[in-house]
Amino acid sequence: MVGKNNGAAKSNWTLIQRKLLALFVILLFVNMPIVVALDISSVTSSDITGSDAVVTWNTDEEASSSIYYGTDISDLNLVESNSDTVSEHSLALSGLESETEYYYYVESETANDSASDDNSGDYYSFTTDVAEEAVTAEEASETAETTGES
Repeated sequence: MVGKNNGAAKSNWTLIQRKLLALFVILLFVNMPIVVALDISSVTSSDITGSDAVVTWNTDEEASSSIYYGTDISDLNLVESNSDTVSEHSLALSGLESETEYYYYVESETANDSASDDNSGDYYSFTTDVAEEAVTAEEASETAETTGES
């Protein structure tokens, strides 16, 4: 009879251990911090001239800003960046070639996370305008023609 009670006690102890282990695992999942990845949205280019452009985007938390860009979609070797952490990003690109298509993607980084947005692999793009000097020369030529001056 002593052996039967000892076996029942062992069985109860094993059952208690399993329940405690299950409770511990449940508590681990309930108390786990929820990790949310850095999210980039609203990527746009604006204020495009013959030699300049501005690229803006938003992040759901404050992060640094980087743009990787170039004229060859397979070699975006130019970089503009700012290590200041903001949630509304804006970087100016200057010294661009006129009447040229530029491709780009953006990247942001926090102390614990980073994210990039390349428009689902299609990359973002913009085309610079005609150079200011060329526009001015064309306008002067057209004005001279309409007034009869050479």
